[in-house]
Amino acid sequence: IGILSVDFTLDSVLNETNISGFNNTNYSFTRTLSEGIHTWRIGACDSGLGCLESAIRNIIIDTTAPAISNGQPNSTLPLDTTVTPIRVNTNEAATCRWSTTDQAYGSMPNTFAGAGGSTHTSTRGSLTNGNSYTTYVRCNDTSGNINTSSYTFTFSVAAAVQTCGNNIREGTEICDGTDLNSQTCITQGFT
Repeated sequence: IGILSVDFTLDSVLNETNISGFNNTNYSFTRTLSEGIHTWRIGACDSGLGCLESAIRNIIIDTTAPAISNGQPNSTLPLDTTVTPIRVNTNEAATCRWSTTDQAYGSMPNTFAGAGGSTHTSTRGSLTNGNSYTTYVRCNDTSGNINTSSYTFTFSVAAAVQTCGNNIREGTEICDGTDLNSQTCITQGFT
């Protein structure tokens, strides 16, 4: 008893039946698939009208790099913050890296925790009062699709407020009010 036909079902729809083959013949079914998850199976019938079907299998078509969003922090951090947690989300499982300059994924020196997930966290340090910080992020999904441009988010650390002559040393002031034996910062040339 030989093989009479082979059929191909894609996404629960019978797509093609091939009756041109014989035993020891390779059957090929070629389709162009859209991005997403697809199901498929193969069925075969012999000349005795006995038919078998394969298990349903999945194939994932993914040609798009991950979408990155929700960069945190994205506001002004409190005065004297020197280290902060940073975070991004992706729309699919990915491994993400970050840098303080815009560069290719493979050159970014810092890797977020959360590889293979959609929430990615790390820590950024060396922060100082009154400065702004931009973080550049690129990700690589499980299909090898890598962002070709960086996602960025920016935050800052609050600047110290200084008021000369209020008898309180603030920020970078080295004197104020009576700190110089009854002389003021103004008489010493400080403003």
